[in-house]
Amino acid sequence: MREEHPDESEPRVDGLLADLSAQRIPLPPPRERTRLRTAAGLSTEQVADTLSCLAEDIAAWEVGSREPRMPRRAAYARLLDGLKALEQPPDKTPARREPTAPAARTEQPTLFPADQAPPSPRSPAPSQPLVTPTGPLAVIDYTDTLVAHFTDGSELPLAADGLPGLLQWTLDSGLHRDKLSPYDQDGDPLIVLTPAASTALHLPAELGDRATLRLPTAHPVLDRLRQAGFHLTRRGFGPWPRVLTLTSLP
Repeated sequence: MREEHPDESEPRVDGLLADLSAQRIPLPPPRERTRLRTAAGLSTEQVADTLSCLAEDIAAWEVGSREPRMPRRAAYARLLDGLKALEQPPDKTPARREPTAPAARTEQPTLFPADQAPPSPRSPAPSQPLVTPTGPLAVIDYTDTLVAHFTDGSELPLAADGLPGLLQWTLDSGLHRDKLSPYDQDGDPLIVLTPAASTALHLPAELGDRATLRLPTAHPVLDRLRQAGFHLTRRGFGPWPRVLTLTSLP
């Protein structure tokens, strides 16, 4: 057996530590990787050609099923940083989007059928400050407008006047579940509708189809969702529907 002098092992140890350190180069969450690429108008094939790998590798990195290894990890991180820098000037800090206060309305003629009375109104206190959505979910209630209630006890009136507008607010709100481990990714936002909110959004308080517990595909609310660019999973719109957009599809 060949014996090595201790001094000969030191460069190898240094090289191994350098490789391990390089594997910890931070990368954006998988969903953000997809967003940066598509926002720049790049295909997975173009990125793969640049990084000298397969398009299947890029797709796996973007859904989080695999992570890139060195030396492509460093190159991939540099590419994503560059795409993000192209979205805004590096010397400007993007302004934080503040929640928009609902427009004043004297009546609510569009949210309810003519033969259905709205829930009893309760206006939010005039002195109530706008809050920033926080936590993994919001409970949506209806008084004289839709109101989001958050896990920290705060609440926020919403300007959305239909289900597509409410879903778009949910996507833009920042609600999410933090990842549970370094190998996890942030969870999608969750909203829970009260019976009053369901009525205001033209959704039934109870599902008439007791066999499948799904809204019929021809329901007017589902037509409006499709027209607004939203998609449902194969199980349809039931008690716990999952609604997707084109950017959230794998």
